[in-house]
Amino acid sequence: MSDSQPDTTRRWLDGVTELLRGASVTVGAPRDEAQDNLWLLAFKAEDAAALGAAGGARLIERARAELASATAPDIGPRLRFYTWFDELAGQLRFSVTSAEQLPFGALVRTTTDAIDVAERLVASPYLDALPWTELEGGGGDMGEDPVVEPVLVHVRTLVDRP
Repeated sequence: MSDSQPDTTRRWLDGVTELLRGASVTVGAPRDEAQDNLWLLAFKAEDAAALGAAGGARLIERARAELASATAPDIGPRLRFYTWFDELAGQLRFSVTSAEQLPFGALVRTTTDAIDVAERLVASPYLDALPWTELEGGGGDMGEDPVVEPVLVHVRTLVDRP
């Protein structure tokens, strides 16, 4: 028997609180920030479905709040919290940066609404596994260049300015 949506949401919210308890945020070189300020949550399809997009958005906002509370008040408003869904890994990832440019080596599309990224998580067909049929043709000529979608990234200041 699977958890109800409120139970699943509560379990994930408690989990992100536990994950980030005692976390510290590195501020410095963008490469150091990208490596040191990375946290992730891995999902199975059943959990993502039970969480739902609204629960996923609450989870993202909880992560932001936990990291904000672990950051010195004078630097929090200068930092940006960002979240994205890594579909191949089945992971919701979040980080903090002081850099103007997000540290991605790919096209990026930003949003200020956490539910946009949460919807991608919930809708992913690859949470339990990437089917072998999706990988066929990887060893030879793949024909036309594949269409590369930009990474959807939720971005907000870590701490809202008063």
